[in-house]
Amino acid sequence: VIDTASNQVIATLTVGLNPIGVATSPDSRRAYVTGVSSNDVTVIDPANLSVVGTITVPSAYGVAVSRDSRFVYAGSVNADNVSVIDAATLAVVATVPVGARAAGIDVSADGSEVYVVNLDGGTISRISTATHTVIGTINLSGGDPYAMGRFVS
Repeated sequence: VIDTASNQVIATLTVGLNPIGVATSPDSRRAYVTGVSSNDVTVIDPANLSVVGTITVPSAYGVAVSRDSRFVYAGSVNADNVSVIDAATLAVVATVPVGARAAGIDVSADGSEVYVVNLDGGTISRISTATHTVIGTINLSGGDPYAMGRFVS
């Protein structure tokens, strides 16, 4: 953990193997770190600098949090799906099939959709945050997309 005011490391926390994705909840109460090789998402309490839970998600890669902080979306890069996690119970409440090699994930500005960049096949899947189902696919021409972090505005 880095203090951005001083640029100093102030704590070290143990997370899953090969951490790839990191997302913080809009209410700043939780941070989520994917462990692609340990098949999990580690949940961190930033206020106490502690790990508060771990959720099993096969080949967890990209991660995003809903605008209301109620749900966490974790892409499974080798399982071609997105796990929807209830942030209060830390339980997977839905598994949504998407395109090949789900990687980057972001939530739309209005919070109504989740966008999933699929590394193979040149597509972006659109998931409804109300129903946790795919509501559309954006086909891209020319190569396979890659994105991590915020890429939807």
